[in-house]
Amino acid sequence: MIFNILDTLFLNQGTLDEVRRGFLDPGYGYFYLILGSIIVGIIGIIALIVSYVMRKKQDEKIEESSLKRFENLCREHNLSNKEIKLLRHLTQANKIKDPLEIFKNKKRLEVYFDKELTKYERLYDKDSPEVKKLKEIVKHILILYDYKKPGKTEILQTSKDLRIGQRIFIFQRGFKSKKPILGSILYLDDYYFAAIFYNVPEVLDNVEVKSKIEVTFNRDEDANYFFSSTILKISRTTNQKGHAHVVVMKHSDKLYRTQKRRHERLTVHMPVILYPNAATRKTDEPIIKEETLDCTSVNISQGGICLETNAQIPVDALIKMDFTLVLDYHGVLGKIVGVSKKRDYYHLHIKFQELPTKLSDNIRKYILTRTKRNF
Repeated sequence: MIFNILDTLFLNQGTLDEVRRGFLDPGYGYFYLILGSIIVGIIGIIALIVSYVMRKKQDEKIEESSLKRFENLCREHNLSNKEIKLLRHLTQANKIKDPLEIFKNKKRLEVYFDKELTKYERLYDKDSPEVKKLKEIVKHILILYDYKKPGKTEILQTSKDLRIGQRIFIFQRGFKSKKPILGSILYLDDYYFAAIFYNVPEVLDNVEVKSKIEVTFNRDEDANYFFSSTILKISRTTNQKGHAHVVVMKHSDKLYRTQKRRHERLTVHMPVILYPNAATRKTDEPIIKEETLDCTSVNISQGGICLETNAQIPVDALIKMDFTLVLDYHGVLGKIVGVSKKRDYYHLHIKFQELPTKLSDNIRKYILTRTKRNF
């Protein structure tokens, strides 16, 4: 059929007969066999190349994932970039495929460190700065080998619980900017920690060593912390981000924790009638005068209210309140979450329970129209 089509389109009958006889000639069998083998071989080679490339990409993805988990684990152990780089070098030098293996056997890691120190001592003098620096890094890694970063909900106790990369603010009354300066921790050990601050020469150039400084930081899903420290050293450097100051500070054994608030609070003084036992009283029981407390609000938010009163109510008690916030609200349910004594009166810290959506929106609008901050 193909020859008939070619005959019609291009060739005459005599030429096509010659071509047909040539293709059908048994003498061309070996030629066809060799040609077929070559084609099959080329297809096989292409398949092998494609398989190799795909396997290599898969291995790279696995290696990249392994490296990422390795770096995350190093961060969990509070290791600095230099220390991570050294551990990565040890895994390559000792042909360890999975870098995570480095944290599964401390004795084996010590053997790797001994080999590296021996190598350094051959290249440099035993008392050289290079060897001393390596020994310091090795010592710090071994100290932090069993370190476990506090969980997200665990309360930090000292500044030693900070982590590498944590963003912090520092402040002194003598700062020209009169504002806290943002930086991040780049080194931390049992004696001190160092943080880097970018492009603030007009402030940090005038700070004195051994002066007191206030440090604050925010910990996600926990709270805000602050503590006082002492500046041990300040050094200036330059990199791609610009001028930078590395500030070395002394650890603090005491951290102060302030609970983060989800809602903005507004100071407002208004009369509030509080029913201490209303939440547990049966609906058909009458309310008598002795069961009410006349209180004054201190502040209010969408989440709760603080009341000032001369009576103490136990924590976790359920209460009800009546108050007027543009509109009158009755029987607002709340829970006592804290009580603080102020001279001859008490502050009751109350968290709203089952707050109606309409009331919650009204409180938000009330606060919004009386503050400069936009939510």
